[in-house]
Amino acid sequence: MEENNLFDRVHDDLNKRRERSLSGKPNCIPFNLPRFEEELPGIEQGNYYLITASSKVGKQICPLAA
Repeated sequence: MEENNLFDRVHDDLNKRRERSLSGKPNCIPFNLPRFEEELPGIEQGNYYLITASSKVGKQICPLAA
């Protein structure tokens, strides 16, 4: 059996998430708090960027990376 490459896995995941969205199902990690989930069903996966440097050194976010 041939192993799926990264492109195929990402493409399959995007298709599954799209189908879930079109069928009205959430694509998130649920809170399991019924009253709160009426307003916000859960947490979406995201990206975090940490920018560090020595003190008194300029730090700037590159617009292409964000």
